Amino acid sequence: MEALLQSLKTRARFAYLCSKALFFGTRKRKTVFFAALFILYAAYFNFFTAPASFPVGHIVTIEKGMTIEDIGVLLQSEDVIRSSVLFRISTMLLNGERNAHAGDYYFEKQAGVFPIAFRITHGEFGLEQIIVRIPEGFTVKEIAGKLSSSLDTFDGQLFISLAKADEGYLFPDTYHFLPNVSEQEVFRVMKETFNRRMESIASEIEAFGKPRDSVVIMASILEREAHDAETKRKIAGVLWSRIALGMPLQVDASFVYILGKGTAELSLDDLKIDSPYNTYLYAGLPPGPISNPGLDSLRAAVTPIESNYLYYLADKNGVTHFSETFEEHKRKKVEFLN
Repeated sequence: MEALLQSLKTRARFAYLCSKALFFGTRKRKTVFFAALFILYAAYFNFFTAPASFPVGHIVTIEKGMTIEDIGVLLQSEDVIRSSVLFRISTMLLNGERNAHAGDYYFEKQAGVFPIAFRITHGEFGLEQIIVRIPEGFTVKEIAGKLSSSLDTFDGQLFISLAKADEGYLFPDTYHFLPNVSEQEVFRVMKETFNRRMESIASEIEAFGKPRDSVVIMASILEREAHDAETKRKIAGVLWSRIALGMPLQVDASFVYILGKGTAELSLDDLKIDSPYNTYLYAGLPPGPISNPGLDSLRAAVTPIESNYLYYLADKNGVTHFSETFEEHKRKKVEFLN
């Protein structure tokens, strides 16, 4: 309490002296007073406020070996600071002229030159991890779009060029990435996560007896055809049975992949398109996955529920109905889809 009273007395004394200088001082004193106020304001404006075009949400990279002068010029050119000279003065005041830390600096909000100098001389990069959830069944293209919308510097087209050949082998999950993560690093992490998760069902895949690639392709279809684990297993039983009998799979999900159309938008002409992914024209599995499946779909692919069903359809409410014969299947189409 005593310290507070002393502080208030000091402030009152300062205010009294200022008012005395302003109202009772000579012209010279008044000039000095206003000059001092201007200098204080200019110092505050330049040291503690940011340029209007401050790059909020962007990353500025300070390369190893750059001098304080180089860094100041870079920051001024990027509109992070108003003056490279004031930046150097700030680093000198902080005794950090030789302690600049190279790296990527993320600026999530505006700051003046003095706080910026403090961050760079103390290596405060401001890079907090960003949470990105990749849903099950996303294609590489959809993953690229999701990452591009979540990470400012992410190049979706570059990611597609890196990952397209690994469609199906990028695990959908919740990831924590730094905002400056590279496309190569995201690709590596997602592929490693897939391989690690596959190890958890390795014994089930081995017991099922089909190649891993076939399992992944089937799982990618199941991911698009159903939402719950039991339905996926029942559909897997139907599709593996059709393959064993030499029947075409006739799954609409493959057309979503090759045409970008929803199943409700497909026409009869679409079903005739000559593509190895056309599961109406060509028997067996497509040549590659049509999505990136999650663990439930991968497990469903190797633990199918056996039955006499050879047909299925999903009604307007997403409920799947199974049939043993084509005649039964046609009746259910009329009943549930019309």
